[in-house]
Amino acid sequence: MPILLTLAALIAAAQPQAPVQVGPGEHPEGVSAVPISETAEPVGLAIASFDSNHDGRTTRAELNEALLRSFATADRDGDGMLGYIEYSSWATTWLGSATALPGPFAIDSNGDDRISREELLAEFGRQFVRLDRDSDGATSHSELLTVSQPRMPPLPRQRTPRRPMQR
Repeated sequence: MPILLTLAALIAAAQPQAPVQVGPGEHPEGVSAVPISETAEPVGLAIASFDSNHDGRTTRAELNEALLRSFATADRDGDGMLGYIEYSSWATTWLGSATALPGPFAIDSNGDDRISREELLAEFGRQFVRLDRDSDGATSHSELLTVSQPRMPPLPRQRTPRRPMQR
């Protein structure tokens, strides 16, 4: 008998709730307006920072030059490759975090646990093409922005009184 009572209680609690009615310009009780914001991906921040002539646009040549220069600095042992620890240090400097994307596994295309100059240039070349929305060969700051709307908190659930169980 206790199992039947538990099942009946679960079924009663699962009844659909009436939708909250909200008019134009109004917000449901307990929920504030959340503005739409523009953000930049870590790879976009790196690309923007590689604008060597400071014209607000980064060309593919500026990107490649900066990547090679920063690669040489990150290659601490001078073997022409970045191990994952060296890449992690590079990513912290240029992407803002060791865990920012693109991560080392995306860049290490041959799976040898090392990142070559060519692999770094190829992955950032793909990212550059993706971000160069007007395909003019340069990324502007506006192309590097992503419009997003932060997640709104869930609406508070209104509890409906339970009907007494009939025996």
